[in-house]
Amino acid sequence: MARYTCSYHVGLPEKEMIASLKEIIDECDLNLTYETGGYIMAKEKPGNVAFPKLVEVEILYDRTKPDQDSIQVDFVAKNEELPLQTQNHCYHIFNGIQSIINTKKPWEPESENPQDD
Repeated sequence: MARYTCSYHVGLPEKEMIASLKEIIDECDLNLTYETGGYIMAKEKPGNVAFPKLVEVEILYDRTKPDQDSIQVDFVAKNEELPLQTQNHCYHIFNGIQSIINTKKPWEPESENPQDD
């Protein structure tokens, strides 16, 4: 299973941060499939790659610290593909997500290096 993670600190109120997350999901051409307090799931639209290569993105954010200046947001991109190559489909989608996030002003990366599990 390919799996890539990254974390960001977002200097926006929660409602604006969620709206920004939905914009990112739309810009990445993903389908929002589930949303609850502190958790959002989006999936790649089927049709362009084999089913095991379809990427699922989980977004987790910490709602327990509303009085801090920023909200920590964690992204996990994963699929059923074995990451036999460093430039696999899941990594390509993950890299696209990071590129879009990096264009957003109040989003600051916690770490520049993706985690490969």
